[in-house]
Parts: sequence; structure tokens; C-alpha cells
Amino acid sequence: MPSLPTLRQLAYLVELAQRLNFHAAAEAQFVTQSTISAGIKELETLLGVQLV
Repeated sequence: MPSLPTLRQLAYLVELAQRLNFHAAAEAQFVTQSTISAGIKELETLLGVQLV
């Protein structure tokens, strides 16, 4: 069975899409910019596509 994205990864992606800025997305999610970046990278790896 293939792995599914976590709700956290999806929340990071939605926040990033809304704000179009890693720093602003991180602030809105109350995490660091590197946490958002790592979450998006994991999601890209999981899906096998480049999202940003």
C-alpha cells in the first residue's frame, strides 16, 4: 500500500499556496521556515513531483 501524505504536510502545502512565501507560511503554522521547507520536500518525494 502506498504511503499517504500527512495532514501536516498538506496543511503546509495549503498555507504555502495561500501565502506564496515560505516565511509567512511558517509564521502562520507556528513553525520555522526550515520545518515548512522540509515538510514540502518530504511531500514532493512522496508524490514524486516538484511542487514548488
